[in-house]
Amino acid sequence: MKKFIVELILIFTLVLVVGELTTRFFGLRSQNMDFPTYDKEGFYVNKPNSQGDFVFGKFPSVYKTKFNFNDIGFNTPLDYKNFNNKKITVAFLGDSYVESYHVDYNESFSSILMNQSNDYQSYDFGVSGYSMEDYIWVYKNFNLNKFDYVFLLTTLNDFSKNPNRNKYNHIKEKFRNLYNSFHFFSFLNNNHLIISSLIGLFRKNNDKEKKEFILYDNHTKFISKPNLIILPRDELTYDLLQKKKINNLLKIENTLKPINFGYLNGHWNKNGRINVISTIIPYLNKKKD
Repeated sequence: MKKFIVELILIFTLVLVVGELTTRFFGLRSQNMDFPTYDKEGFYVNKPNSQGDFVFGKFPSVYKTKFNFNDIGFNTPLDYKNFNNKKITVAFLGDSYVESYHVDYNESFSSILMNQSNDYQSYDFGVSGYSMEDYIWVYKNFNLNKFDYVFLLTTLNDFSKNPNRNKYNHIKEKFRNLYNSFHFFSFLNNNHLIISSLIGLFRKNNDKEKKEFILYDNHTKFISKPNLIILPRDELTYDLLQKKKINNLLKIENTLKPINFGYLNGHWNKNGRINVISTIIPYLNKKKD
């Protein structure tokens, strides 16, 4: 028995050493969690003017993309201080689909749109996990009312009364720095969701409960703003918002296959972003005329 335990410890140690060396050599630790900081209200934001690699996927389908946090901490090519109202100004608002880690930042919604024409100046305001209450906060906090067009990419899950923004936790970040120093653990958790899966085993699963779609008054008021255009990410959201008589809707035309990462991941690739831009260009051209 003692010999068996010793062999297990040796195998475990060998796996850790080999895993650590491999992830470091190939740069497999995602760097997006290296830059958490807090704003004047004490909420988590990304450290402005930071760049790095985002790594996602599972072997053999592992991908690496480049992200760029601008001067206010959003993954987008332009700095907010360079806002130019002499151009047609556009903002994309949403969660991880707008945050666009799954493509290089020069293939984000804003980058693709600005490559279409020099008439546009565009910014991506996306944060993973955000929902409608958070979008309302972003719109107000960053004065999105001054943009000519704000395209909100959303699903039914966003229509919750609870904001998902969290207060910065100094103690948690000390442990995160220690955790980040072990590249292999970070890779296993971020790419294979090891820790999340273990935690999930001890939590009750309430996801099976069917929730009624409720459009709250403040959400209705928000999505009815004159410069806001709603792009539902799926047909069910589009149909239900239509039934609620929300008129400023655009239906995304998926002419290209929006997902092809080779493993189970519902986020859009570059094609998905091209589909969105191809959908809004006729709308913007029509508004020009």
